Amino acid sequence: METLVLGGYTKGRNKGVSFATLDTDKKKITNVRLALEIESPTYVTTVGDFAFSVVKEGDWAGVALLEKQDDAYRQIAAALTEGVNPPCYVSFDKKRQLIFSANYHQGFFDVIAITDDGLDVVQSVQFEGSSVHENQQSSHVHYVQMDRASEYLMVCDLGTDKVHVFDVKVNGEVKEVFCYQTKAGFGPRHLVQHPTLPIVYVLGELSNEIDICRYEKGVLTHIETVSLLPKEYTDWSGGAAIRVTSDGQFVYASNRGHDSIVVYKVNNSGVLEPIQWIKTEGKTPRDFHFNQTEDFIIIGHQDDDVLSLFSRDTKTGVLTLQDKEAIAPECVCVTPL
Repeated sequence: METLVLGGYTKGRNKGVSFATLDTDKKKITNVRLALEIESPTYVTTVGDFAFSVVKEGDWAGVALLEKQDDAYRQIAAALTEGVNPPCYVSFDKKRQLIFSANYHQGFFDVIAITDDGLDVVQSVQFEGSSVHENQQSSHVHYVQMDRASEYLMVCDLGTDKVHVFDVKVNGEVKEVFCYQTKAGFGPRHLVQHPTLPIVYVLGELSNEIDICRYEKGVLTHIETVSLLPKEYTDWSGGAAIRVTSDGQFVYASNRGHDSIVVYKVNNSGVLEPIQWIKTEGKTPRDFHFNQTEDFIIIGHQDDDVLSLFSRDTKTGVLTLQDKEAIAPECVCVTPL
């Protein structure tokens, strides 16, 4: 039995952060239950018994620190700003004990320190600019996270077609050291770093592509671009989440519109070959994640109640549907506890 943490919108039936149980023997998801009633926990990052969650409280929004107690969370601190939309992404840098949050609507990211008194925003970095797509009228920061070596902070700006790279001091002070420019209308949303190769995969929400880049000392260099969609599909879709296995053999990405997961085999140089598109059995699959052993993938759906479970062949990478009976309304974040 494994515990999953689910985050999502709270515009309808969802009331906050939930837990769910993954039975790896029976290959089913059961017992979806509320862990904490909280508004708009659309992204949750877990660190042991603690979690960092997006939160909204009236006219204030930001990041909350949660602590697990028995089968629930309690909120123990928060860093909130008045008059802003809630962030869309939260990450944690264990080395510096810093939290980072990305604000899509206002185009900035926050650096948040953990202090004796709680959480404190030590710096906000605002971006400006636009690009060619109708969803690129201004900056839209969608991802902010340290690289695997915890050397550089990587920031995806969907609105300006840029990936910014920052040096980060222990006190949270950041300084930009590099900027990767995608093609116009690409819309960089998320990225993942290969575990052993000097490769980063940047997911483009708007162009439905992945930029494969060489990554060395904070510098991204374009190698190749691959599609998220099969050639025969011509209707609307938008890329969402991207994950890479810990052995570096496979990359997975979700497609909203096509409502699928695409599976890529990673070759020796890090280039991707699509080997499967599989329907997620729900509408608008936003986030998904591996379980603890990476034998399964769990997928939440923004516009459906379905929480779907797929087994993963660790040798071939291929997914097989196992369960779609669990109900998790407005789920846009999935992570193993």
